[in-house]
Amino acid sequence: MSTGGAGSFSDAMTPWFIRGASLVAVLDRSEADEMVHELSRAVGFKEPERSWMRERVLVDGTRRVLDAGKVTSLGIALLRGEVPEPGQLVHLEQAFYFRGLSAAKTARQQGKAARATFHARVATDQDWTVKGTFSPDHLMNATAESELSGRSRVFMLATINSVAPNDIDLRPIVFARRTLAGPLTDSEWQADLHGLQVFPSDIQEFAKMVPSDAPGWKESVMRQHAESTVKQWFAEIIGEPFVFKDWGGELCDFVTPRLHVKSHQVRTAFLLKGPARFSPMKLTHLGKNGDQLFRLFKEPAQLYILQHCHYVTAAVVHMMGMYAETSKPRAHFCIIDGHDTWRILRGYGKV
Repeated sequence: MSTGGAGSFSDAMTPWFIRGASLVAVLDRSEADEMVHELSRAVGFKEPERSWMRERVLVDGTRRVLDAGKVTSLGIALLRGEVPEPGQLVHLEQAFYFRGLSAAKTARQQGKAARATFHARVATDQDWTVKGTFSPDHLMNATAESELSGRSRVFMLATINSVAPNDIDLRPIVFARRTLAGPLTDSEWQADLHGLQVFPSDIQEFAKMVPSDAPGWKESVMRQHAESTVKQWFAEIIGEPFVFKDWGGELCDFVTPRLHVKSHQVRTAFLLKGPARFSPMKLTHLGKNGDQLFRLFKEPAQLYILQHCHYVTAAVVHMMGMYAETSKPRAHFCIIDGHDTWRILRGYGKV
């Protein structure tokens, strides 16, 4: 089973922990031989060049593993009801809770066996818990100890040790921080979350949206406007003349090439959710296993916009980010919640 790769890994990566032998084991033979050769060359250098070269080789090996497209996105797999198998290579990027690294490091310095632990509820499916242990022997730098302590958001590449009901034991290969640059090249490009999130204020066609504290807003205001009406209003604001009626086999509500982000023209797919379920959006609002998002990202586009008449929960935002990251080529995503919807419509005289 393979459910989504990890996207391109040409972006900046700061490693905290890498088990080099495990990377070698999952690389193709020629790449593994090359990595072993480069690591042996690094031994011949003095510090700090030795550590720098070793880190460069291990980071490059991590990129090669991920760019091969054989790593499963654990978050997406679980959302779709695909339970991973022992030995499977997976990746997950979210907040984890780390414990015991400092004590384990001290114990190892004294020649004792010791490991640190981590655990987390999977952000895209809170019914599942992941956990595991790791050795301080594979820390990459002095900063790693503070980064892998307490609650910390990291990228993890790991293999599945075992799977129990709603509980997955992982053996980490990599813990790292990633800074993902989007496909857009504007030097002012700044994004949040996975580095791929576009905000409504970044979109040129929404430039007239009113400020967050503009008078007239109340939570119930978007209950009054049907999804079909909001769809037509957005098309008019964007200047999209080709908007068709909904039908059962559609991947999204409409697609337009007429949006501009930071002066870049981008092909954009919209998924609109009206007041039929006027409540904070959870993944259950998006079909069984969130399959409406799965279909949305099947539409060829550079930007995917999810609009809802109410609040959008963190699990949905996280899943949008994961789909954007694992798209090939990697894409951008945007969340327009009920308040931002009202701000846009108000700015253009629709409400």
